Amino acid sequence: MIRRAVFKNFKALRDVEVTFDRLTVFVGPNGSGKSSILQGIQYLTLLSRYHPAQIFNGSFAPDAIHSSEAMGPIRMEIEGEWDCSEGAVTVIFEEREQTPLKTKDWWCRVTGHWGSQEFSREVLVDISGPMQKMQLADWRSFLAGSAAPLRALGSIPMFRLEPARLAEPSYSGDRIPALQEDGEGLASVLAYMALKHPDQFEAAQSALRIVIPSVRRVRVDRAQVWIESERPTLSGNTRLGPRQQRVWGNALEFDIDGSASTPAGGVSDGTLLILGIFAAMWSPAQHGTVLLDDLERGIHPKGLADLVVALRNLFEQNSQIQVIGTTHSPYLIDSLKASEIRLTTLRDDGSMVCGKLTEHPDFVRWKETMLPGEFWSMVGENWLTEAKANANVKS
Repeated sequence: MIRRAVFKNFKALRDVEVTFDRLTVFVGPNGSGKSSILQGIQYLTLLSRYHPAQIFNGSFAPDAIHSSEAMGPIRMEIEGEWDCSEGAVTVIFEEREQTPLKTKDWWCRVTGHWGSQEFSREVLVDISGPMQKMQLADWRSFLAGSAAPLRALGSIPMFRLEPARLAEPSYSGDRIPALQEDGEGLASVLAYMALKHPDQFEAAQSALRIVIPSVRRVRVDRAQVWIESERPTLSGNTRLGPRQQRVWGNALEFDIDGSASTPAGGVSDGTLLILGIFAAMWSPAQHGTVLLDDLERGIHPKGLADLVVALRNLFEQNSQIQVIGTTHSPYLIDSLKASEIRLTTLRDDGSMVCGKLTEHPDFVRWKETMLPGEFWSMVGENWLTEAKANANVKS
């Protein structure tokens, strides 16, 4: 479980420290950095499988994500407990001038500890040209050897589920199917759970029924799915592009009040989104921490309260699950503990400030007469800027 994260010069997060609970939800205006916190966590965990240059490239290259007009390197830290061991990982991206050519390159330094084990490695963020195979092999060797504790982070998924993708029939060639960021593969994940982990499959259905009582049962059927496969090539021939191939995969059906065997495309977006959330929680392919962007999307306000109830039931059944999400809904905030809410806003210079709702100077006065969402709707987030400035002056 992640307990603390620090970000410096990462997008709008120029100097932000955040603590986390079993359930932590960020709320604030559009563009205030809520999703950037989730992205920062996700990128750090991907280092357990990929070379830094494979993660931070294109629109997420270091020079693209470095805070504008900020000085110094990009720094990201995670502290927490995984597999019953305390650990911390620090990643620093720093631009350096190389002599004698006077060129500038980005370097990545990874350090940390896991229990009594420590690890450290510095690499050039460039795997192009003749150095590519050598750098990738060196990073794999690092992960397999002294950085074995880093692998305990696994791949923490970040989801922004889309109903249309959740409803699609799917096929998976993986031993354990995994839900994709947009919800693709839901039918394959649930089919695997129903076959191999029926208790988890039933737990996901039970959680769904808490929020959507009209759903009696979720069933998995067979369906034909088009996939891309590599074309076989003969030695010396030009490699051809992938070809379309039709295979047997899986599709979802719902038994709901008044209508049995309803295909996934015929149920509400909210039903699909909620099922996707619980499939993400219970799927054997996922890590204990799950990142969920826009938790309230497509869900009725009353359903949001039931969603939080179902999540708390899940926490009681599985002590390893942690949920970190974002929202804009005061109805969802009303159902949370005030200590689980983090507010975000931007200063005049475009940098993010983040704090707890409980840090508001009038919180103690109003907490007995207002729900958290009501209090947040009244005070907003702008007070954070002054509160953090005063705290820095005192320190």
